[in-house]
Amino acid sequence: MKSEARRDLSTPTDSSIAPFQPLTMIECVVCGDIAFTLVVYPEADALFSDGSISRPCTLCGKRTQWRRMLVVPAMTRN
Repeated sequence: MKSEARRDLSTPTDSSIAPFQPLTMIECVVCGDIAFTLVVYPEADALFSDGSISRPCTLCGKRTQWRRMLVVPAMTRN
């Protein structure tokens, strides 16, 4: 049996998370614009801990706070 090396996933490094690019749906708290966008780790951490991140909004024309949207799957009829 071939022995495989095991990776410790508890403390990710830049090289171990590089292939994974988290996407999230966020909403501008000022105008309600919605974006499905890439978030880098510090932004994802801020979205889950603080509830918002600061990003430029094209509709507002300035930097605004954005919050994570909770998307509920649509129910389908059988």
